[in-house]
Amino acid sequence: MKLIKERIYEKFTDQSDPIEDMGIGKAHWFNEIFDIFANVIFGDVESANIFMDIAYDKLEELYQKQISVQEAADICYDDIDLFNEWEERMNPINQHDLGDDLKSNCRDYQGSGSKEDADELTTYLMHKYTVYPENELRQVAYNWVGVEDESNLINEKFTDESDPIKDMGIGSRALIEKWLKKYHITNYIINKDLTIDVDNDIIIISNNKLSNFPYYIQFGKITGHFEISHNNFTTLKGCPRYVDGWFGCSNNKLQTLDYAPHFVSITLFCGGNTIPKKEIDKYMLNKKTYKNIYVNCDAYNYQVHIESWRKKLKK
Repeated sequence: MKLIKERIYEKFTDQSDPIEDMGIGKAHWFNEIFDIFANVIFGDVESANIFMDIAYDKLEELYQKQISVQEAADICYDDIDLFNEWEERMNPINQHDLGDDLKSNCRDYQGSGSKEDADELTTYLMHKYTVYPENELRQVAYNWVGVEDESNLINEKFTDESDPIKDMGIGSRALIEKWLKKYHITNYIINKDLTIDVDNDIIIISNNKLSNFPYYIQFGKITGHFEISHNNFTTLKGCPRYVDGWFGCSNNKLQTLDYAPHFVSITLFCGGNTIPKKEIDKYMLNKKTYKNIYVNCDAYNYQVHIESWRKKLKK
């Protein structure tokens, strides 16, 4: 797989024209795109690098059209085909499959102590799990076989009770922890189903230009307040199901309250979006929605108490 930086920084030949080959400012333009993906949208270098590799042809086209860096990043990220391909390559099912594969199909290699076995297993993993960086797959293979590799990076053996993916820092749990650290979220528990509960904390993820949570983020129960206002969210997928405090999603690009928490102990703020009245009503009529929530929205000009609204509806 030829990643984006390799394409940009190819060596010139004696016959090449550096200006024509690179274009003035092209490398700088691509680097700025990469910074947006790595630091703003995805929150990690690996995800950004894979997405840029997928979007390379589209980015090349946008660069030729002299589209601005921010607009180009938004266009690519909003492209459903590019996003779906990225999501498929980052799919956590593959991450779980790797651990299961080792335990189910690679027992003959475990603890053999043979460098030849380690190299053979490395080749097998690289061929099958192309989503992972080769150096990480090599570490997994050498650790599984129980051989110290040439760079002396591996010095522990896996046991039957160990989780190869977790031990190597690969997979959804590692991505979740990295993302939570980026947004300064503490006092959390990652449950077995990978949902995230946060206790006694105020979570504020505002003014970050986020349009959605990464696929691996799904909050569960929040004991405290949860605030994602002033972003570019188009969906609430990944938001908590239970908030013992207020829930704020104002001033985004929402058109529905699908995936909004069914329990909010104080107020749900959703003004400054383009959510039609029928979508607000759908949320308030949902039997799963807690009756004592106050919904602060544009459709009702201020806020409405769900139980009082339901009683008036019955009259």
